Amino acid sequence: MLTVNHLAKSYDGEKKNLTDVSFQVAPSEVAVIIGPSGAGKTTILRSLNQLIKDDDGEILLDDVDLRQLNRAELRRARCQIGMIFQNYNLIEP
Repeated sequence: MLTVNHLAKSYDGEKKNLTDVSFQVAPSEVAVIIGPSGAGKTTILRSLNQLIKDDDGEILLDDVDLRQLNRAELRRARCQIGMIFQNYNLIEP
């Protein structure tokens, strides 16, 4: 189970890019994040994978808070997370 509670992120310290984002995704579910450009979709995804450090909240993957893991633990946890980037880093066009 993926659980996100009260996730918040600000890039400049003043304007909040994410404010109080919470949701759950069960192992058998497929979730979609949709919204206009600049709404924070990529910020949420990068926070889930801990590619960026968020300001507040918790990100639980099977009751383990990803925000609290050290580098080795995070590397192991990322084996359970799939992410395909929009640009062509993985597959040549």
